Amino acid sequence: MTSRRAVTWIQLLILAVVPGALIAANLRTTSDTAEQNLMTAKERSVLLGINRIRKQNGLSELKMNSALTELARNQSGDLAATGIFSHTNSSGQNLRARLSGTPFERSFAGENLQKNNYPDPVTAAIDGWVHSPGHFRNILDGRFTETGIGVARDEQGYLVFTQIFLAR
Repeated sequence: MTSRRAVTWIQLLILAVVPGALIAANLRTTSDTAEQNLMTAKERSVLLGINRIRKQNGLSELKMNSALTELARNQSGDLAATGIFSHTNSSGQNLRARLSGTPFERSFAGENLQKNNYPDPVTAAIDGWVHSPGHFRNILDGRFTETGIGVARDEQGYLVFTQIFLAR
């Protein structure tokens, strides 16, 4: 009888723990998915804002490139995770090194970075770039035809934006 009670207690313990673990895992997955959806929406907003500026200046719109977006997301994620804010990532790679070994390694490229925690972070990022001569030059460079945009949130809640520009 004692061993039967032990089995019953173990079964109850499993039933009590596993559903809680499943709920916690599901909430974490839902939270991660919601955060990724938010970041993807911000990436699209950056693209719309940058393309609006390019059109106002007689330039063609940039086309989103999924491989460049992955590179940009990796850069933003690295900067957010490490607290570094630089065109060189935590592995010591600048944009040219990050493009090495990709189909883009011989392409003309540029990169804009921005970090802020303003209520409208996309507008703040774009305004920051527009008011910085080097960043604005990337936005208005007519040679660029493709882009990748990545956004990540750091531990303090700041958003880190990376936009990679590419000419082919």
